[in-house]
Amino acid sequence: MATMTRKTRPLWITVLLIFLCVVADLAAWIPHIENFEGTDQEALVLGLMGLFSFATWILLPFALHHSRRERNIHEEYPGHPVVLIAALLVLVLGGFRPLSLSVLVVLISIISRGRLRWSLAGTAVFVASCVTIISVPYIRMNIFDPFGCVFYGSLFLIVAWITGSVRAQRRQREVTLVSLAELNEDQLRSREERARLEERNRIARDIHDSLSHRLSLISVYAGGLSYRKDADPERVAEAADTIQSEAKAAVEDLRGVIKALRVDDRVDPRASIEEHIGRARAAGTKVRYKKGDVDKLSTLAAHTLGRAVQEGLTNARKYAPGKKVTLTVENEEDKVRVTMQNKKVAEQPESGGGNGLLGLEERARLAGGTFTVLDDASTFTWVLELPEEARA
Repeated sequence: MATMTRKTRPLWITVLLIFLCVVADLAAWIPHIENFEGTDQEALVLGLMGLFSFATWILLPFALHHSRRERNIHEEYPGHPVVLIAALLVLVLGGFRPLSLSVLVVLISIISRGRLRWSLAGTAVFVASCVTIISVPYIRMNIFDPFGCVFYGSLFLIVAWITGSVRAQRRQREVTLVSLAELNEDQLRSREERARLEERNRIARDIHDSLSHRLSLISVYAGGLSYRKDADPERVAEAADTIQSEAKAAVEDLRGVIKALRVDDRVDPRASIEEHIGRARAAGTKVRYKKGDVDKLSTLAAHTLGRAVQEGLTNARKYAPGKKVTLTVENEEDKVRVTMQNKKVAEQPESGGGNGLLGLEERARLAGGTFTVLDDASTFTWVLELPEEARA
C-alpha cells in the first residue's frame, strides 16, 4: 500500500530562507554598531550577541528540518525531538536580538507543526528571552526601551501564531480531504462489489431458469428414447439432434455463468486483512488486531473475509470516527470465526440502509458461512463464520 505524503519543501527554498535569515540578522546589527560607545561592558555584550547569532545560524537547518515520517499525511508526528531542542535554542539565543528574522521563522515553524505543547514551549522561551532583554538594559544596547521590546515582542508573537496556525489548519484540511477521498474510494469499491454480486445473482437466476428448461427437455427426450426402442429412425435422429443442440446450449449457458461467477485468482487472506488494517490505520483509525489461522479458507471464503474486513473498517471510520476497532480471528474446529467490534459515538450519523451488511450476509451464505450483526446501545459488533476448506 502506498503511503500518501505531503508536498515537501524544495531544498533550495530552505537554503534561501536560511540565507535571508542570516542577512536580516546581520542588518539588525547596524543599530547596535551605531550606538556602540566603546565601553568594555558593551563590547562584552556585543561579542556574546555575535557568538549567539553565529550559533543561531548553525542551528537553523536543524530547527527547520522535516523528517520523512512527518511528511506522511496521515501521521500525527510534529518532528524529531532534536528539532524541538534546536528550535528552542534558536529562540533562546536569538531572542536576545530584537527584530531577529531567525526567531520569527523558527517560531512560525514550531507553531505550524500543529502540536500545542511545542507551540507553548516555543512561546514560553520567546517570552522569557524578551523579559530578559527588558530586565537587563545592557542587552538592549539602548536601542529599544522596555515599551518597544514589549511592542515588538508582542508583534512577533501575533504574526507567528497567525501564520503558524494558518499553515497548521491547511495541513489539517489536506489530511481531511485525503481521508474523505479514501473513504469515497472504499465506498465506490463497495458499490462495485455489490453491483457485481447483484449481477452474479441475476445471472444465476437467469441461468437457473434456462438451464433447468434445457435439462428437463433433454431428460424428456432421453427418457422417450429409452422407452421407445422400436421408434422410427427419423424420430430417433430428430430426438438425438434435439438432445445434442440442447446439450450444447446448456454448455454455453454454463460457460457464461462460470465466467460471471468465477472468483478472481487466489488471494492470501492474511495479507488481505493486514492490507485493509494498514489502510485504516493510515487514515487515522485505531485498530487492535488479534491474529488467527486463515490459511485453510477456500478462495471464495478468503474473498468474503477480505471484503468483510474492508466493509467493517470503512463503516467504523464513517459512523464511529475516533473509536478504536477490535478485530479478532479465532479458529474453532473446522471453521474460522472473525469478530469486529467498536464503540458507538454519541450522535450516530445516518447510515446508508445497511446494503453493505446485507451484501456481506449474502457473500457469507454463498461461501457456506454465516454473518451475524450484534447491535446494542453502546457497541456495534459483527461476527463472520466461514468453513475451512477440506484438505486431502
